[in-house]
Amino acid sequence: MNQVWQTTTHRAAPVSARWLEHLVRLDWFLLGCVALIVALGTAFIASAGGSGASIGWGLLLRHCAYVALGLAAFAAVQRVDYLVLLRWSPVLYVVLLGLLVAVLFTRPINGARSWFNLYVVNLQPSELMKPVLVLAVAHYLMYRESYKRLSGLLIPLGLFLVPMALILRQPDLGTAMVLVPIAFAMLYAAGAKKTDLALVNLAGIAGMVGMWYWVMKPYQQRRILAWLDPEQYRHHEAWQLLQSEIAIGSGGLWGTGWSSAHANAQRFLPEKHTDFIFAVIAEEGGFLMAGLLLLLFLLLALAGLRIARRVREPAGRLIAVGVSVLIAGQALINAGVALGLLPTTGLTLPLVSYGGSSLISSFLCLGLLANVGAKQEVVLAGEDFR
Repeated sequence: MNQVWQTTTHRAAPVSARWLEHLVRLDWFLLGCVALIVALGTAFIASAGGSGASIGWGLLLRHCAYVALGLAAFAAVQRVDYLVLLRWSPVLYVVLLGLLVAVLFTRPINGARSWFNLYVVNLQPSELMKPVLVLAVAHYLMYRESYKRLSGLLIPLGLFLVPMALILRQPDLGTAMVLVPIAFAMLYAAGAKKTDLALVNLAGIAGMVGMWYWVMKPYQQRRILAWLDPEQYRHHEAWQLLQSEIAIGSGGLWGTGWSSAHANAQRFLPEKHTDFIFAVIAEEGGFLMAGLLLLLFLLLALAGLRIARRVREPAGRLIAVGVSVLIAGQALINAGVALGLLPTTGLTLPLVSYGGSSLISSFLCLGLLANVGAKQEVVLAGEDFR
C-alpha cells in the first residue's frame, strides 16, 4: 500500500484515564477464553506432574510462576502502542536472528541446540521469534503492494524462511512447521493472489523432498517412518505415539478422572506435561474435556479474526490474523500429533503445556492481539488491502 495511515489520539487525557479506557476496550470474550484455557492447563499440569509428590508440586509451582511471567508480559504489551512496536520490529527481528544464530553454539539439551541455559530458566529464542516475526512481516506488508506479484513475495517469504532455516538447524521441526500457516495467512490477508500462493505451496512441497535428504536428521526421518508404520517402531520412535493413542482411547466419553493413578498417560507416556499434555486431558477428562479445550481454541481464534475484520489499520489487521492463525495452528498441530494424525514434532500446546518460553511467547502474542483490538482510533485512509 502506497499511502500514509494516520491516526488521531486523545493525547491530552491523563495517563490513568487512557489506561482505564484501554481496559474497557479490551476484548473480554477473548480474554475469557484465554483464562479458561490457562486454568485447564494448570489443572492438568498438576495432574501430569503427580501433585502428591514433591517433584509434582515443584513442577506446578514453576508452571504457575511461568504463567505469572506471561501475564506480566501481556500487561507490558498493553502499556505500549502496537504502532510503536511496529516501528521497532525490524530491530527486534535482527536481534532475534542473532539469538537464533548464537543458540546454535550452545551445549545441546535433549539433542537440540534450542535453549540458552540461564540457570533459573531455559530461554528458547525460537519462541520469542514468533511474535516478533508477526510484527516484522506486518510492518513490511503495510506499506507495499509488491506482494500482489509473484516476484514481490520473495522478500516477505524470505522474512519467514531465514528464521525457519535457523530453527531447523537446531533442529526443531515443530516450531518451523508452525510458521508456515502464519506466512500464508498473512500474505492472503494482505491481498496476495491465490494462484501465486498456490505456486509457492507447490514449491514448498518440492522443498520438503529436498529436506528429507539434506536437512532432516536421521531421528527425524525415523519419527516420520514411525508415524507411517508405528508397529515396526513400537518399542522406539513410535512409543510415545502409541501410548498417546492408548491413553486418549481409554478416556472414553467421561474420562478416568483427574490425576487418576491408573491412567495410561501417568504410567507410560513420556513428556506428558509438555508435548503430550493433550493426551493427559483426553484420558482423564474424556472426550468432553478434550472437546471443550479444542472448542475454546476455536473460539479464541474466531475472536482474533473478528478483531482482524473490525480493524481498519492494515498492520493491526495483519497482526490479528497472524496471531490467530499462530495460536490455532499450533494447537491443531499439537492435538494432531497426540491423536496420531501427524508425526511427532516436539511442539507444545499453547497456554496449556509446561514451559516458560512457550507460555511467555503465547502471552506476548495475545497481548499484541488484545492491543490491536483495544485501539479505536480514527484512521484516515481511502481503501482496504484488497
